[in-house]
Amino acid sequence: MEAEGEDLTQVGEDIAAAGLTPAALELVSPALARRERWVLAVRLAGSPALVAADEAGLGAASGGGRFAPLRAEEAHAFWMRLAEGFSVRPVTFRIGGVPAVALSDRSGDLYVLTPTAGFKPLAAGERRAIDFGVELWTILRSDGPAAWHVVFDGEPPRWVPSRNVLDSTDPQQTTAFGGDANPVPTAASRYAQNASPLLHLGLQDRILPRPLQATRQPGVVPIGGRTTISAGDGLSGEADYLRSALRDVLRGDVALAGAKGDQQGQGTGAQIHLRVDPRLDVTGDGKPRVSRNWLLAYSL
Repeated sequence: MEAEGEDLTQVGEDIAAAGLTPAALELVSPALARRERWVLAVRLAGSPALVAADEAGLGAASGGGRFAPLRAEEAHAFWMRLAEGFSVRPVTFRIGGVPAVALSDRSGDLYVLTPTAGFKPLAAGERRAIDFGVELWTILRSDGPAAWHVVFDGEPPRWVPSRNVLDSTDPQQTTAFGGDANPVPTAASRYAQNASPLLHLGLQDRILPRPLQATRQPGVVPIGGRTTISAGDGLSGEADYLRSALRDVLRGDVALAGAKGDQQGQGTGAQIHLRVDPRLDVTGDGKPRVSRNWLLAYSL
């Protein structure tokens, strides 16, 4: 089922309140699910009769909401992608772990927790613990959330000091599953790993963020002097960010095409063009994600 994260959170809570116990009930971000919106995924297991009964129960608990069944190969690929998601995104939140709080993915790994109507306000000086149920395992300090900040009624964000604590002597915190025999990382093991020979990376893997395609061409692109950046519709923010980043590392000036007060680059610098390419298919599902894909083109 695809919808907004807050709406699916309520559906998941209704399913749990109805006493249904599917083999898996996961709220998956658009990036991990490779969909336009958040996905509430349900996995049913058991005899055909039990699965049929659970399907009927899901329909009733979700208010008639439609869960789209997946073919066997699609289901296998989807759940495998969720299992592998740990290596791509450290933490994936489960709907059951955030009571009275809605979770949304604003951009990349920026997640926002918003109090719902059922959230009890905090009194001055009061503390409250909010437990997070996470997808798969969290066995490293870097697996936990970071860079917390709070926003009150449109005010500027306020930084919230935080730290992730891990007891390396507790097997419950250092093992991914019962049969996990991987050694617990130590200062000595990390040193040995970092002293290992460097891997040879291809051109795509040497660029951050990693491009969908990268082709090495002969010649030199002089980015300096008077470089001009032009942007297509909806990419003014990206263009402004790129100008700021280039100005930090270049001796010459960087201008935005058509911007007031910017002298346009002429002759000595690169001409950089940003535009949306509707043919790009980052997720590999045959459906372009125009709102998330853009193409950087330059000319001498």
